Amino acid sequence: MLDTLTPPSFPLADIQRAARAQFGLVGAWTPLEGERDQNFKVVDGAGAAHVFKICNAREPQEIVRCQAAALAHVARADSDLPVPRLRLSLSGDAVAVARSEEHTSELQSLAYLVCRLLL
Repeated sequence: MLDTLTPPSFPLADIQRAARAQFGLVGAWTPLEGERDQNFKVVDGAGAAHVFKICNAREPQEIVRCQAAALAHVARADSDLPVPRLRLSLSGDAVAVARSEEHTSELQSLAYLVCRLLL
């Protein structure tokens, strides 16, 4: 599992194309830190904030799908819990796939949660 600790680093233009094609997501992009995945905060034209994730290709597909299923379960079980909500792809999937000649990457879009640091 330690080989999944280096996040991917795709060019932003490629990521934006995939986000638009798979999720219809366009907006202002800001990189976010990530231990395993390449993450961005995206603020769309309506002012809504999203997290767009390019999942690490070394992460087993089952783990990515399990994380998505867990978030979907929490949303159904208790909509008041402050956890990110999945944003489904244009085809209705929680996890989308982008393919290029060199890579196959799983993509996710989630609601961005504004948090307050508690000390």
